[in-house]
Amino acid sequence: MTKQTPFTPARWLRTPDAVLEMGVSSQSLKRWRDVSGGFLIVGIHWRTGGSSLLWEANSVALALHHRGLQRRQERLEKRQLEAAGRS
Repeated sequence: MTKQTPFTPARWLRTPDAVLEMGVSSQSLKRWRDVSGGFLIVGIHWRTGGSSLLWEANSVALALHHRGLQRRQERLEKRQLEAAGRS
């Protein structure tokens, strides 16, 4: 979870702008919301803005980075377990 500081002002982007900045699809962003079983939390990573969804660019980028690190660690551990089973 990202804490906003005076040095990192919140940057709330509409979905089309967030898609361009993050390099992911709008479907992925929406799937990753907590209400869809994902890891992006309402009020921190996303919120509604009238009829649109808004995405906080700084915290979403950090969440995606941490998610990538977590996935890499999980793959490494899986390979290590598989290798240990073959030994």
